[in-house]
Amino acid sequence: MSGKYGNGKLSSEDLVKIGFLRKPHGLDGFLKMTCLTDFASERFQPGTSCMVLKEEQPLLSVEIAECKSRGSDILIRFEGRESIEDAEELRNSYLCVEYSDRISLQEDDFYVDQLVGLDVFTDSGLHIGSVIRVEEVPANPILEILGTEEGRGKPILVPFVKALIESVDMDGRRIELSSNFSIRIIE
Repeated sequence: MSGKYGNGKLSSEDLVKIGFLRKPHGLDGFLKMTCLTDFASERFQPGTSCMVLKEEQPLLSVEIAECKSRGSDILIRFEGRESIEDAEELRNSYLCVEYSDRISLQEDDFYVDQLVGLDVFTDSGLHIGSVIRVEEVPANPILEILGTEEGRGKPILVPFVKALIESVDMDGRRIELSSNFSIRIIE
């Protein structure tokens, strides 16, 4: 299958997972899919090119033929794949797009991977560490910051909420915490 991703030079590190193809549904090539994106209605439109990433298999370019909701499941079928056998070949694989094909976000919205690696400073300019992980929890994301010596060298957890984050400068690769943030070290 040819398509946007036909160059064969991509690796899994170049891709963002947007869905997990679980198992065939019916006899017409549909698969049950777990959605891994906040932009399902924009992302899973007929004619959209994607990549299928399956362990120990070369990347496969596919084009969405049809996508529909069925209860809590998403059912998806790809062009040229119209049988249960075709669907079975894609079972337990990820549906992906390139990082450059991600949906553009509004100002002050960020993808999790964009925050990892940013340096974190207090409102007075003290460098307390770098973001090493973002934990997605129901209330709000939590930044895990690996503290510098100035930050006492300990992991610091900071809720990613406007009350504690003064600014995020993607070009400068830094996050500035608001004056509402304080560190209390318990030894």
